[in-house]
Amino acid sequence: MIKGKDIVIIDSNGGAVVAAAKSCEINVQTDTLETASPTSGVWKKYIPGRKGWSVNISHLVLGLVRNIQMVGTEMTIKLSINASNALPFNGFVNNVTLAQGTYTGSPQAIYWDRTRKIFVGYVNPSAGVTLYFASWTGSTEYSSPSSFAVFKYNGISYTWYNGDITKERLSGSVIVTSWHPVATVGNLANGQFSFLGNGPLEAESTF
Repeated sequence: MIKGKDIVIIDSNGGAVVAAAKSCEINVQTDTLETASPTSGVWKKYIPGRKGWSVNISHLVLGLVRNIQMVGTEMTIKLSINASNALPFNGFVNNVTLAQGTYTGSPQAIYWDRTRKIFVGYVNPSAGVTLYFASWTGSTEYSSPSSFAVFKYNGISYTWYNGDITKERLSGSVIVTSWHPVATVGNLANGQFSFLGNGPLEAESTF
């Protein structure tokens, strides 16, 4: 489960957060084309067409002039997840040798094996002996490729994608279509930006 406050929008031109976001709404839609002929009965039939997307965010107003000047501009943004409930792991390994059976207990570290495409638990029971297990007590959350869990390493969130883990980050070109202040709470003004996707919204590379 991803909380709305965990979604972060970044202007990839300067790497700065576009706005102090309080909430974020992402809409992805597709056009439809009716295929049923007028004589085929009372029910309509469709085929999917081209896709489009848009983003709306509510935020704390950081500067009136800057926000107004952004309207009508084109930029590349990144939609990133900073999930507070992500499962932690400790880094990456490649094609480690796995010990047999299930380790009863908690491993000292958890790694993503880039070759095997699984999480492995690292155990160092004695000096000079290193063991990796594919299964350990409590490993269920890490062991299902169909899971929607989010994992975090070095402040970057990852999720399952095509049997691998990928950065939980999307990027795409947008046109800033509108901005307006919504309300004022105390001395803080709230505003809302609307972005219209200008091309594909794509997942970043795996690593």
